[in-house]
Amino acid sequence: LFSASRYGGVLQNRGAVAVLRRADGSVQDDRNDLDPGDLGFDSSSSTASPTPLKRMKMQIVEHDVNPLKGAADQQSVAAATACQVRRVVEQQSREQENDMEQHALALICVERSALWSRCYALDTGRTGLLERNAFCDLLSEVCGELSWSAILSRAAPWMGAQEVAYGEFLSTPSVRWFHHGAAAVVTMARASAQAELRLSGLVALFDSTSGLVTPELAREALGQLLPSLRERERHQLATALFGEENSKLSDVLHQLALFADPPDLTEPWMEPALRRLSTLVEKHHGPPPLHSALIRFFRAVAVDGSDLIQPEEFVKGFQNLGAYHCSGDHEVPLLHTGRLYKLFEVIDGNGSGTVSFLELLLAMDNRADRPELPELPALEGALPALLLVHKAALLRMCRDMDPADAGRISVSNFMGLVTALGDVLGRPFAHCERSAIEEELEGSEDLAYSELLGGFQVHAEGGPFKRSGANSRIE
Repeated sequence: LFSASRYGGVLQNRGAVAVLRRADGSVQDDRNDLDPGDLGFDSSSSTASPTPLKRMKMQIVEHDVNPLKGAADQQSVAAATACQVRRVVEQQSREQENDMEQHALALICVERSALWSRCYALDTGRTGLLERNAFCDLLSEVCGELSWSAILSRAAPWMGAQEVAYGEFLSTPSVRWFHHGAAAVVTMARASAQAELRLSGLVALFDSTSGLVTPELAREALGQLLPSLRERERHQLATALFGEENSKLSDVLHQLALFADPPDLTEPWMEPALRRLSTLVEKHHGPPPLHSALIRFFRAVAVDGSDLIQPEEFVKGFQNLGAYHCSGDHEVPLLHTGRLYKLFEVIDGNGSGTVSFLELLLAMDNRADRPELPELPALEGALPALLLVHKAALLRMCRDMDPADAGRISVSNFMGLVTALGDVLGRPFAHCERSAIEEELEGSEDLAYSELLGGFQVHAEGGPFKRSGANSRIE
């Protein structure tokens, strides 16, 4: 941690965490276990010169540190900061693993034909099975050096421990492009909660001074939250999410919240405690439904007008509702001040030290099934997989063709880059593949390339892969 009175022009304490990772993405979290060999040094000789840190990379993330109101606050602020840092590291580790899985599965899609031919040649008994270690060696040879054994253990937990049914395995992964259905809404809802969109901002977004949201306003707001949607797609998604009648703002926010994950409750008493607190909110700030009562409770508690609840406001707000007296039995222990602070830390999903309305809604509202959303058309196959694998190179080339740093290039320039990429890789795109992309881009004068190259989805469900589809996400 470091701090300064005026760091970067901002009069605020600041902190940072540096994370060292091995090339395979795992976090080196035990300093006693850090061998010189892990850092790329030759430890066989005391006089050896250090070599570059080829097998390690460092990532630094900066964050705010809660201000000290007095010397007595030092311990609590340090503990809160440590908790925030730990969450950052854990979140980055999950994202790193997920990114590696997506990249590995996309590589398999790109090399599917070559992998199938090599597997068939090795399977001399025509059993459809290969020894697992031999299969991982083949993946390394064809797709590149990755920690394939570890990646497949996470992504394909039902793959055989000794042998792999290679036909089923290779046929399952797919990469989609221009996919803006349910997965995009899930990503948007999660991002909205993590970014702590303020209640007043959500009200302004849906222009709901009357408390009602018309279908037209819902489509407009969805277009601002998901700007890559075209008009037809926006209409389909808005209708599936919000219906064709006027809706209350609380109902609209509830629908969005269904697509974000609730907080990870760390102790068994927390879930029944949240149910009890929800009942208190409904009782004192009703009438139902609960998400409407939560808006009224939130506005009453966030008295400083920040649209974000501080820990003290959270604790005092529920104490005023009678949190202490509604607890103290075998299911829910006494909700004294310390336990209410614990609940606050769990609800504060991004570790910012404040709770937004969406974070509170995710924790306390009665969860229901997500509505079925339309699966909008998407390109699928080896072409999207190839573009995803080389997305970083494409982004660099797009930026080189954008000297004004406007974030946009022409359709013809983008198609030229895609064609050049295929030629350089020795995989020239067929006329039908080019036509499919041009059809998707039809009607656009220029393209927001970062957004365009952010619309990939890697999907692998069933067979040896995760059954729930949890490994599918927008890149």
